[in-house]
Amino acid sequence: FKREGGEGGLPEGLRVRVSLDHEVREYVVGGANDTVWLRTIPAGWLHVVVVWQNVTVAEVRERVVSSRPIEVRCSIWDLKLVFKDMDGEGVEGLELMLVCANGTRRYLRTGEGGELVLRALPGGTYYIEELLWNGTPVKSEARLRWELEGDVAEEVVVKLKTIRVRVLDVLGQSVPGAEVLLVPVAARPPSLSPLAFRPTVVLQHSVYVFERVPAEPKDYVVVVRVQGREVVSETITITRDLGEVVLRCSALVLPGGYVVTRHEVPLLLAVVLLSAALAVVAVKYVRLRRLRSMIVEATPGTAPEARRSLAYFRRVLPRREGGQRLAVGETQRSRGLAKVAAGDGAARLVLRPPVKVERYGDVTESEEYEEVEELFE
Repeated sequence: FKREGGEGGLPEGLRVRVSLDHEVREYVVGGANDTVWLRTIPAGWLHVVVVWQNVTVAEVRERVVSSRPIEVRCSIWDLKLVFKDMDGEGVEGLELMLVCANGTRRYLRTGEGGELVLRALPGGTYYIEELLWNGTPVKSEARLRWELEGDVAEEVVVKLKTIRVRVLDVLGQSVPGAEVLLVPVAARPPSLSPLAFRPTVVLQHSVYVFERVPAEPKDYVVVVRVQGREVVSETITITRDLGEVVLRCSALVLPGGYVVTRHEVPLLLAVVLLSAALAVVAVKYVRLRRLRSMIVEATPGTAPEARRSLAYFRRVLPRREGGQRLAVGETQRSRGLAKVAAGDGAARLVLRPPVKVERYGDVTESEEYEEVEELFE
């Protein structure tokens, strides 16, 4: 007895039934025991049937008239499959259910490099009924059915694809700490779907890797969330040629790694404006503290510079005060200034406390206006 294909000799446990003129004899062969001797048998028709795994792998009918050897070749083959993903990488740990020629089902798992080697199989029809990756059913690109009439060595492409997603802000900077989800289009809402895939690996520069995502269904939504808020989403179609997915989200990475989204912009603007206002107040306060005290004096009359000075004083003070006429020595306060009526119709503005006195009287029109404007703006 010999096997027609595959490596090695006969498997152990082949059942042989020999019929000769209504006499039936049964034997078990395999391994080193590959020969059956029939001694002192009468001439006649010899019928030999070999069964392996409940499948008839050989059947011989010959007329025996003299002593001679009869070779029986058994249809026993090897099946070798290599499972690869859409990126050409072997898929180790892929679970499958193989329906054999005798109708039995075998639950198998691929080994290193995605290899599955089944030796000494009886000839017949074999097909894979189910493929599972991490408990999720997946499909292949070709029909998984074989008529085993010889040794088979075949590569099977499973619809699994590794997806890389790079997340950038509005300036093209990497966004640290983002939450990235990959959800089938049919799943709604995507962020709460139990079918959502999460990255298996996060690389530098905000690259999120989803290893071996089922490509059926082929349409997915990539959802990016920053600080619990969705900032961008995009629909992708999984194909063999799908490269790195680059998403620009409505966020900004500040120095120190702090991320600001559009939801924080109003608050950020308010903080910036308040800070600017405080800075302006602080600068003016420092300048006024340096001046300590000032008296500006001008005498109304026909001189243009005097009229301009008084007009400027009225802009600084409230209007209702700017039009009042005060008696000599009378004081009225407004905005930290004191408007004092001086003799001969003069008007003076005094900044309190009066520690230092500077008088601006004998200056030209342009010099007087520039000095007053610089001090009070």
